[in-house]
Amino acid sequence: MGQQMCQQESVCCSAETCKVDIDKLADGAPMEGPADAECPQCPPSDASGSASYLEEGAQLGGLFSVDAETVRFVSLASTLQSGGWMWRVRPEKMNHTELLSLWARSTQTDAFDVFVSHTWSTPGHCKYLSLLLSSCWHYALAAWLATAVPLLFLYWNRALPLVAIYPTTFDSFELRVPYWPWIQPATFLAAAAALFLAPHCILHRFFTTRCFYDVVCVNQADPWEQRQGINSIAGLLAASKQLRILWSPSYLSRLWCVFEIAAYRKANPHGELRFQPLFVERDILVLWTCGFLAAVLFSAMLSSFTYSSVLLGAILCLVFLPGAHFVRRGYREQDLLLRNLAEFDLSAVSCACDFDRQFILSAVRSWYGSTDAFVEYVRGPIREELVETMQQSRVPFQYCILALSPIFGFQLDVFGALINARAPQNIAIKFLGQSITILAVAVWGVRLFFWLSQKMAQPIFKLDFLQTALVVLIWAVMQVIPFWSVLRAFQTDEGGVAAAAVVFTLLAASRLPACKTMLSKVIRISGAQGKMRTSSSG
Repeated sequence: MGQQMCQQESVCCSAETCKVDIDKLADGAPMEGPADAECPQCPPSDASGSASYLEEGAQLGGLFSVDAETVRFVSLASTLQSGGWMWRVRPEKMNHTELLSLWARSTQTDAFDVFVSHTWSTPGHCKYLSLLLSSCWHYALAAWLATAVPLLFLYWNRALPLVAIYPTTFDSFELRVPYWPWIQPATFLAAAAALFLAPHCILHRFFTTRCFYDVVCVNQADPWEQRQGINSIAGLLAASKQLRILWSPSYLSRLWCVFEIAAYRKANPHGELRFQPLFVERDILVLWTCGFLAAVLFSAMLSSFTYSSVLLGAILCLVFLPGAHFVRRGYREQDLLLRNLAEFDLSAVSCACDFDRQFILSAVRSWYGSTDAFVEYVRGPIREELVETMQQSRVPFQYCILALSPIFGFQLDVFGALINARAPQNIAIKFLGQSITILAVAVWGVRLFFWLSQKMAQPIFKLDFLQTALVVLIWAVMQVIPFWSVLRAFQTDEGGVAAAAVVFTLLAASRLPACKTMLSKVIRISGAQGKMRTSSSG
């Protein structure tokens, strides 16, 4: 928070007087000049009385106390309305009236549900999309379901025009039924609309999440209140139930962001520290779009080509290339994060104002005994906690379902075509069961997609896009046997039931912590044995 406000202050860090170029920082450009360049209008670190102020302010009773009038919140939903404009504003480019209007959107409170920790250099739309999907994904899935069910009833009542022919073979029957993609595009558009309109929903606004967002909750129009907000960060963190870190590659290079982690762990040893890498939601949104394009292309080809699993596989490989490229880039960012944590160096972290740097370092020494002890704390417990949180949230189950929903929408269109044509009941029911089972298998497929992208995230040769194509090709080949087995199993009554039972049992088991732990041990043992064989052969 402080790193943002120091860059924005019209009195304390103006573009004309400070060595830091504010506009370049806001655009994400690297900082010019020394990281700890002293702002001429900031209180100097050796000014009269500043040393005693720092010593007293760094005590727990001083920093964690806060004026009740400065504790203000804004609902998380309101920051996500109208395309998330609050996350894209540039306070240093707003006039006094606009800044007051922005601050007026916050309300006085006594505690926060979420304290959002972020860097000003990260583009606002990245933070907006990450918070939007993580907060409103259930609205998208609900809208998808609410759109699919009525369309299935319209299929049953033969109220939808079907102008194409869908050829299929099931139970040795060759069927050619009238078909047209209604559910697949309609559900995707409904889910996307619900996702972006959810912050405006009365139901969503009823369950208000009290959020501390520095741009809105601190009066940016008043330099004195701005400075008071900076000095009260520790107290504001103490009043928050959760610290949500919107991580981007530049996060740990900002001293104020590091300070927020340090202060929160001292203020709330048992508080929730939620690590939210911005690339996770970005990758899921890209995969969701790729799934939609794959389903649209396949539906468009049905009128000209015979249904073929090979054709479907080729389309999936082609369309999912951009998705794999984004996911691989996300894992490279994750590797950078782990490396930054393991090699954390407090002296290399930047701060726009020397007075703020001395203020933060004094507080860190008071809380942790020395800066070296704090560095070890970041490299050790903080890193372990963030890594554990990261592993739990990398590919959430609900995100997998959302990414696969366009493909399942295509399957429901085929099911609707079958009931519209009054196909034998056993065939329609089998096809629906087959589609649901394939969806469950596809969830594993998505996790496999991410796993392969992680293992091959780092470029091996110069043509990196060819490496992405290799990831997609390996993924597609590994999907053949599971999907072929499900399709074959549903050709018999007993086989279909058995396939569905096995798939859902394994899916449920994979969600259990014990099964995950056992699988992790098997992987570690296999890796250790492989290294031993390699070393012995060498």
